[in-house]
Amino acid sequence: MKIRGNVGFYLTQYFGEVLAGVILMSALTLITLPTLDRLIADARRSDAMDVLSQVMLSQEQYFSDHLRYSTDLADLESVVAASLETETPFYKVKASTCGDGSTITDCVLLTALAINEQTNDIDLSLSSVGVKFPQGYW
Repeated sequence: MKIRGNVGFYLTQYFGEVLAGVILMSALTLITLPTLDRLIADARRSDAMDVLSQVMLSQEQYFSDHLRYSTDLADLESVVAASLETETPFYKVKASTCGDGSTITDCVLLTALAINEQTNDIDLSLSSVGVKFPQGYW
């Protein structure tokens, strides 16, 4: 019967490989987390853009019936929720007159305000004359 004399060497080598794997996985995690956060914020922003587009369509339908836009989003029949938060509440939509001196019969400005975990992100705006702000995000 022969007893191995270098069993400790193999055990040390095994832990060294495990430690190298853990360090590699930690480094990859640190590299990918900021990218993942950015992708999540982009997806939430995309949801807000979709909601703004849907509400603008409802505003145009309202305009065709009443010859004016509405700042009270509860007036829009095709919009289900009066609060108009995105499906997961990261943006809240509000309507106002365009800030260029026009009245509600001329122009409406829809704004998606970032709330909750999205608060550090930008607010998005869409006007009935087709102006989208900020332009780099649309």
